[in-house]
Amino acid sequence: ELPSSDAILLLVVEKRANSPMVAFQSFAFPSSGERKEAQIAVINALEGNAGAVPKLTMEDHIEAKQEQTVSKRVEQLSFNRVYSVEEGSYDASIATDSKQVVRLAKNKNYVLLRTGGNGFDESLLVFPSEAPPQAAPQHSVMAWFKGLVHTSFARVFGQ
Repeated sequence: ELPSSDAILLLVVEKRANSPMVAFQSFAFPSSGERKEAQIAVINALEGNAGAVPKLTMEDHIEAKQEQTVSKRVEQLSFNRVYSVEEGSYDASIATDSKQVVRLAKNKNYVLLRTGGNGFDESLLVFPSEAPPQAAPQHSVMAWFKGLVHTSFARVFGQ
C-alpha cells in the first residue's frame, strides 16, 4: 500500500561487521506545506555500536548574557529516529564535555550523524549546517560532502 502523503526518503549505506556486504537504514521525512518546525534524523553510524545505547542531548543554546534570566530545556533523543523540533539554536552533544551549536530553521530537514569507531574519534556531523554570519564560502560545504561520500565508500568497500 502506498503512503497517503509524500515523503522524502533518506537512505544510509553502512558496512556490515565482518562481511563484505552492505546494510541499509532508511528514514522518512514527512513533507507538508509550511511547517513551523525543523525535522531532524538522528542517526547512529558509529562502527561497532553494539554496546551501550547512547542518547543525543539537545538543549537550548543560551548566550552568556542570557544565562541569568532564561531557563534551559534539555531533551534526550534516541538515535535512528526522525524528530520535529522547534526552529532555533541548540547545543547538541553525545558526551557532556563536547557540545556543538546546531541552528535549525523551520520547514527544513537535517541529519545529525554520530560517526567514528575503528580508530576514528567519535563525532557528530550535522548536514546541512546552518553557518554563523561569518561563514566559510559555499564551496566548502560541497568539499565536505564529497569528503564524506568518499570516506563512506572507502569504509564500505574497504579501500
